[in-house]
Amino acid sequence: MRLSKVLYFLFRHFLTILNKLLPKSEKVIVQGFPNNEGSAIEVYNYIATKKTLPVFFVIDKRLMNHPGELLIQPQLLEKSSLRFFYHYLTAKYIFFTHGSTLNSFSNKQIAVNIWHGLCYKPVGVLIGNRPIKVDLTVATSEFTKPMFMKSFGVPYQQVVGSGYPRNDIMIREKPRKIYYKQKLKLTSFNKIMIWLPTYRKAVVGEERSDGREIGNPFYISNFDISLFNSILEKHNVLCMVKPHPMAPIYDNQQGQSHLKFIDDQWLSDNGLTIYHLAAVSDLLISDVSSVIADYMMMDQPVVCVNEDFEEYKRTRGFYFDDIENWIPSRVCRSAEEFFQYLGSILETGVDPYEEQRRKIKKFFFDHDDGKSAERVVEAALSLVKP
Repeated sequence: MRLSKVLYFLFRHFLTILNKLLPKSEKVIVQGFPNNEGSAIEVYNYIATKKTLPVFFVIDKRLMNHPGELLIQPQLLEKSSLRFFYHYLTAKYIFFTHGSTLNSFSNKQIAVNIWHGLCYKPVGVLIGNRPIKVDLTVATSEFTKPMFMKSFGVPYQQVVGSGYPRNDIMIREKPRKIYYKQKLKLTSFNKIMIWLPTYRKAVVGEERSDGREIGNPFYISNFDISLFNSILEKHNVLCMVKPHPMAPIYDNQQGQSHLKFIDDQWLSDNGLTIYHLAAVSDLLISDVSSVIADYMMMDQPVVCVNEDFEEYKRTRGFYFDDIENWIPSRVCRSAEEFFQYLGSILETGVDPYEEQRRKIKKFFFDHDDGKSAERVVEAALSLVKP
């Protein structure tokens, strides 16, 4: 084990002991990744506007994004600063999306795992990580509660089917699609597509590899970007490609008339989260990632492309053995199949998976009222510790 990992382990152990000794006060810490993570922002804003509790939002200054105007009455804590540790170790309530600075929490704290995906792929305990023992873990429905229970090693009664706060953004902002197209100067296009690939090789946080690393942001070998642009141009569609924040930075091939690469910095500069962008869009392209489940809230077409689908199934795996029955799209296995399938949807306006998409949504989501942040915050604040 490298010295840096040993020191980090010892430091976390020290913080955990200190946390259990220090008194707690009525205040809230909210921490997400990246800095403009939708669920973290929605939870913060609900508390800031509806509660009298002091609430702090954690940012990592090493990341090239900032919550900026997305936060209401922002009180920011820079991660790893002395001020951050003081408030983190003395706060009664902690909400997070990507794990904690601590090995475990004090019995005087109420900790909430919002997480950041629907567990299409095994996570947490299911891939050998330690359980995330918290007071509440967010799920999206009664059907998905066992998925989160198994993934994080928590009892069923501590899983709350509130729905993901980030999906409140899509529901709230979808009626404002024209406003956002004007704001982003996209009104000249007939439709907007977003392409959100997951990573194959993570270079941020826990370094890992799943599936096959191709060396381009599409994860499709020999991808003909000019042909793709011509399909988009034919239908006057703009495709905005947003690589995963944990993925390597590839040489983006800008200069195409109907293709635009963006990143978290671009979102931050425009005062958006990825879920604002989803609300602007008319179609989602991704692989078998939890964003395709979130996007079912939009009731719009999804196109899945996974050239390495079988290899990904062997290396990372999926929660469902019959995974293709839980996907709102055909899984395209090649560039040729992808171009043909996408072209057909753009040409005809028909989504052949519309019925399956709506059927799956009923299993995955109990709520589509835009009040998930309210439900999870009220559930947390109502808890009484012995």
